[in-house]
Amino acid sequence: MQTRETGAKSVLIHIKYFAAIRDIVGKREEQIQVERGSTVNEVLHKLTEIYGERLRNYVFDDKGHLKGNLSILINGENIGRDGYDRTVLRSKDILVILPPIAGG
Repeated sequence: MQTRETGAKSVLIHIKYFAAIRDIVGKREEQIQVERGSTVNEVLHKLTEIYGERLRNYVFDDKGHLKGNLSILINGENIGRDGYDRTVLRSKDILVILPPIAGG
């Protein structure tokens, strides 16, 4: 699929939200089109443009880095703290943003 604005190809990814993030975005999951070659970091920033300051403050620290208490999974695999900036999403990937989970 081509986007009209850039002529670049895009891919469809699936995003799942849990706990506080679900409350912020108001849904459990969604599918979005992103430019082919987009990293997880770029997609997270796109989501903060869509859902605003509340999500931005929850996901990123003051320097714009992913907060350490979040886990990012792609197709069920945790990509680690360093992976979000270099992991490129492909068509039909499932991106999960997991907030900290407390148990007892």
